[in-house]
Amino acid sequence: MISKEPSAPAPTSSSEMDFWTISPREILWRCNYLDDSGYLAHVPFLFWLVREGKPRQIVTLGLETGVAHFAFCQAIDRLGLATLIYGIAPERPDGENAIDERIERHNALNHADFSRLYTAPPAAAGDHFAPGSIDILLLDTGLSAATFEMIETTWADRLSDQGMIVLCGTDPAQLPEKARAGLRALHEKYDHIHFPHGSGLTLFLTGTVHTHRLKMFASQESGRSDHRTRQQIFQRLGMAHLHEYERQKSFDAESGTRKRIDALQADLLQARTATEALQERIDTVTDAYEKRSLVVTRLYARLFDLEAEAETRARDRDAAQEALRQLETVEAERKSDLEAMSHKLVMVRAERDAARIGLRDVEEREDENQKKSEQAHKNALKALTEERDKARAERDNAKQGREQAEQKHKAEAESLRAERDKARAERDSAKQGREQAEQKHKAEAESLRAERDKARAERDSAKQGREQAEQKHKA
Repeated sequence: MISKEPSAPAPTSSSEMDFWTISPREILWRCNYLDDSGYLAHVPFLFWLVREGKPRQIVTLGLETGVAHFAFCQAIDRLGLATLIYGIAPERPDGENAIDERIERHNALNHADFSRLYTAPPAAAGDHFAPGSIDILLLDTGLSAATFEMIETTWADRLSDQGMIVLCGTDPAQLPEKARAGLRALHEKYDHIHFPHGSGLTLFLTGTVHTHRLKMFASQESGRSDHRTRQQIFQRLGMAHLHEYERQKSFDAESGTRKRIDALQADLLQARTATEALQERIDTVTDAYEKRSLVVTRLYARLFDLEAEAETRARDRDAAQEALRQLETVEAERKSDLEAMSHKLVMVRAERDAARIGLRDVEEREDENQKKSEQAHKNALKALTEERDKARAERDNAKQGREQAEQKHKAEAESLRAERDKARAERDSAKQGREQAEQKHKAEAESLRAERDKARAERDSAKQGREQAEQKHKA
């Protein structure tokens, strides 16, 4: 925004006196919407044009920057006019919205009650307006031969009796030959006001009903001093807006650079803090890893001890199986003896029947001896059967214990390997994992010792039972 409103120069002739005494101070207004546009250097003239012409309806074709459109809107708002203004942006081939978001937002916040923005092909948009209804037609697009043809074929009959056409970029040196021909045709057809500064702006008076000042301004020769003075005034005031935009853009760029520098410094400080924290964490994890490695080494040593103990238990199991086989052999021998004794019993019974005629008390003794012998044989057979079943149960228990021990050792080995692989990622919980592992291994070691003691007790019991059975058999 302009920091200080310049004052109008003192008039130097009677025509200038008439012009400046009647003209208000709208040419000194600060522009509320700045952007990179050729119209920015002509905003004071646009303010003055709205004040002078008091248009009922304005159409701006093209919304490349919105500077001209919002200059008209600012003048309408500050002057309290009942003017309607339409901004028409050409449709995009990809179907996306052709109106910039910043333009839509500024219009919605400040001028939505009298300003309408929409998209349409410029050559077809004239169908939306009645003939003779447009007082000012402004083109905010590039000028070409097609542009001047469109003006004549589509928009000329839509202009009212006080109609005007505003074109920017009318410096002939910057136009192609066909566009210069179209511009010359308008110069020859209509009275006009031209400002050469910037990229050039030309106002064409297409209607027949205009104010005295507009007609005077358009009819004066460009070489007259008062005409040049008015052009210089609008030029200086317009260039002030342009310089203000450049200062604002430079200030925004400097502010953005400063903000980026501050952000980078904050990021650098944060990175340093994070680096220090990370280094402390690395040191802590390194210590934990060293301790963890010591624990893993001890666990491996313990694992080797447990494997040796498992081998010992396997040998004990083999010995138990050998004892079981021996018991089965003894059982077979006892069964053979039992069969022999049964055969002998049959012989004894035969002899008893033959001697039944003998003394009864002898028979009774024989019967009693026979019963005792049978009971002894039954008891011996029953004891042998129980010992065999018990030996088999001990063998199954020993086998199951060995398999469980092997599974536990395998699971323990897998756990140790997993713990070793996870040690680097879980260094924070190394102490807790070590304590849990030690407790787990202590419990397993106690369990293995208990199983070993139990197996030994079972083996001793089986051995003792076998000896007792042998003694009974001998008896």
